[in-house]
Amino acid sequence: MHKKLKGGYGAILKNNILCIQTLKQIPKEPQKILKEVWGDDFKSYTIRKGTGIVAGVVWELEKEDVELLKKWEYVGIWRELIPVTITLYDQVIIEAFTEKAYDNQEIDEITDSLTYLDNLNTKERLLRNAEEFKIREIMFIRKKLKDITLK
Repeated sequence: MHKKLKGGYGAILKNNILCIQTLKQIPKEPQKILKEVWGDDFKSYTIRKGTGIVAGVVWELEKEDVELLKKWEYVGIWRELIPVTITLYDQVIIEAFTEKAYDNQEIDEITDSLTYLDNLNTKERLLRNAEEFKIREIMFIRKKLKDITLK
């Protein structure tokens, strides 16, 4: 059972811009796994200092959640955790952390930081998973038919 995270509140990060990295711009170690899971067209958001604002969501994480996040996001290899000051939807200003790609890594493009997609990779992965599911289902049915005919 998954635990319910606290938060999910709309927030604004000022003096930043939203950027996109492609798979080839990501360090080799995470690149290998990301390619295996998401395919060659994988893309990821990151932020950079700039004159814009980035709309996002803030979550309250416990220590074990932060440790999982660090592993998931390859903190120390691909990304870093940085302190930020954010403005919540109700105009309350709080200190928080976010993760981002290191500034010395290339980016592919700067994108709209207010109305962006939640996940750049969903459509391709869903299509690929649907095809893989069909293949696995066919193989399962073939095995069951073989088992029945051999009895």
